[in-house]
Amino acid sequence: MAVENRANIIAYIVEEYKRMAAAASILLNKDIEPAKLWINTHYLSTDSVSKNHSIGQGVADALGSSHVPIHSFCKSHTAGEGIDAELIKTLTFTLENPLKLRAQLEKLNPSLRMYFRHQSVVQAGMRALTKLVTPDKSANSCSLSEHFDQLCDRQGHKRKLTLYKERRFGKLGSCAAALLQALPLLTELLDESPANNLLAQAARIYVRCDIIITELRMLAYFGQQVVMPFLNCIEKVNGEQLMQIQKKMHQDLLRGDSSTLKPYTLAFHSEPVQITGELETKLHKVN
Repeated sequence: MAVENRANIIAYIVEEYKRMAAAASILLNKDIEPAKLWINTHYLSTDSVSKNHSIGQGVADALGSSHVPIHSFCKSHTAGEGIDAELIKTLTFTLENPLKLRAQLEKLNPSLRMYFRHQSVVQAGMRALTKLVTPDKSANSCSLSEHFDQLCDRQGHKRKLTLYKERRFGKLGSCAAALLQALPLLTELLDESPANNLLAQAARIYVRCDIIITELRMLAYFGQQVVMPFLNCIEKVNGEQLMQIQKKMHQDLLRGDSSTLKPYTLAFHSEPVQITGELETKLHKVN
């Protein structure tokens, strides 16, 4: 499916019912209407994303039927990634693009262009900083993971940063929070290390860029206040309740209110990120 939206999903399901009806008509040697097969469909289960809401009603309308099956939402495939994607889009269009952040960073050192390229600059920064401390046994490794591990051991810190690289849910906010927590260690690592490869040069720019740090704080904040509570909420409510919560959360976020999911907030091993400063407050309202 080229574009997966509600209309195309409904059209696809309708087409499948028409094909099944045609096959059944040939097998049974009598006309079978798609609506008859649809009436015998009692249950639908889809991913918990907004484009899947009301597809049962849409199929019923398209087939000329009044029958709408029970529709439940899968708790293992959520809209958490969609929230992350929208947040990245907002940061890109309201902060990075007006400041021409990528172009400004590339002016500092054109040879580092590959380390500034991604869907957003902050994502490129997160990828570079995690790569810096991720073990890499290749012959041309640029990683400083061994030095980083030694620094963590020396200062009594747990080496948690690389654990966030492979997490499926809440990956963006969790990784941002881990980078913020490790920022003093990363800065010290880059100050101590004589390494001057391209990755280390890009990392030195990122850990000193106030805009990138602000974006990391926003990603971590929304991960802690919206994405992770939302995933927790999905585990505790039914499909009907989830639809109502999603609707209210959307309306509240448009007003800059991120407290909708407060009853589902989780405890974190570190202090939760708080919105501070004029820029973060403005971004919070926009998001």
